[in-house]
This record gives sequence, C-alpha cells and structure tokens, in this order.
Amino acid sequence: SLHPPLTGDCWFVAATASLTLYPKPLQRVVPPGQSFKQGDYAGIFHFQFCRYGKWVDVVIDDRLPVKDGKLVFMHSEQQDEFWAALLEKAYAKLSGSYEAIIGGYMNEAFVDFTGGIGESVRLKVPKPDLFHTIKAA
Repeated sequence: SLHPPLTGDCWFVAATASLTLYPKPLQRVVPPGQSFKQGDYAGIFHFQFCRYGKWVDVVIDDRLPVKDGKLVFMHSEQQDEFWAALLEKAYAKLSGSYEAIIGGYMNEAFVDFTGGIGESVRLKVPKPDLFHTIKAA
C-alpha cells in the first residue's frame, strides 16, 4: 500500500492507488518495460500524462529526495518498490515542482491520467438526478 507524505498531496496518493485498479490506463501512464533490473535500467524513467488534451511524455532521473535514508514524499510499504514515488516526481515535474502539487482533488489527477473530463458532485445538497449521474459514471 502507498503512504502519503506530509506535504499535502494525499489527493495524488489516492488517485495513484485508484489508478492501480485500472490496468489499461496504468500502462498508459506508467509504460511497461522500465525497471531497475540490469539490462533494462538506464537511470531514467518516463511517464505519460494527458495535459490540455495532448499526451506528453515526462522523463525524470531516478534520484528521489530522501531524509535520513527515507523517502521524503510518497513511498510504499515495500522497501524496494519505487514506481509510485517516481510517478509522483514526474507529476511534480509536469506541474512545476513538488510544491505545486500540494492540495488538489483526485479528479484532477484522473483527468491527467486518462484524458477524460472531470466532474465534481456535491453530496451535501444532492441533485435529483444524482443516481443517474452515478450510474452513467
């Protein structure tokens, strides 16, 4: 399972965890064939996001911020699993910085993960067609 950092991008952590439930979009965002295994490893990783209706490739190096030997931002329970932290770094690069991804909404990340259209539904005062909206989604 993924653990959020203390920086306020829990919305991105939740979106990343949800992305793992959908293999096709996951493979689009995190293209297969990248690993730390000898022969595959190049010191860089690339991810794809849909920004403003166009798919863009974001290339990052493998250096992740650490403090006292532990990842500063997103991390996994497994000590040898880094894909989520690398994805977060790529998203921070796409957005301009780690600071730029503090605070947000899950649907923002899903728009960038899928190229779809995000929609928010206020549940405190539900519209009469709420069931239809949920069913359509």
